[in-house]
Amino acid sequence: MPTILLRIAKRRTAWESETDLQTRIGSEFRTRDGAIDLRPSVYEVQPDPSSIIRAYAEHSANAGLDPPRGGYNLDLSGRRAAVAPNDSGFRFTREAHRELSFNSEDDLREFVIDVCKNREKYPVKKAEMMSYVATRIGQQDDEWLSFCKASPKKEGWGCP
Repeated sequence: MPTILLRIAKRRTAWESETDLQTRIGSEFRTRDGAIDLRPSVYEVQPDPSSIIRAYAEHSANAGLDPPRGGYNLDLSGRRAAVAPNDSGFRFTREAHRELSFNSEDDLREFVIDVCKNREKYPVKKAEMMSYVATRIGQQDDEWLSFCKASPKKEGWGCP
């Protein structure tokens, strides 16, 4: 089965049809210091619900989301993606992490226009994510137990 390049969206509303391009790029493709991010992160995963929910849950936990919430994800396939180092506490997302590379802001804009027209979207509901997390914790998954032990926000994640 071919893989997709899954982008975990920062804001679902940024990808709604009425959102203008500049707002979309401003909210989804900015670095922490406010510059346009020409090397956005994606995860190379199978396009099945279990892989998408897993990537979303691990990404969210690693990002320290509190409380965890459902979210919006997009397939950004169509660009060459390079393997990129990642500090995730989860092997799956460490190994699946990639970066896209754009030559300029205009290059990014053209790609985002295409994404909005032609790409699959993969929403994840909070209940789906929390069910996945509960299953992993219930199975005594070492990575999730380590997350639970170390996270100051563990209560919201259903950690023991």
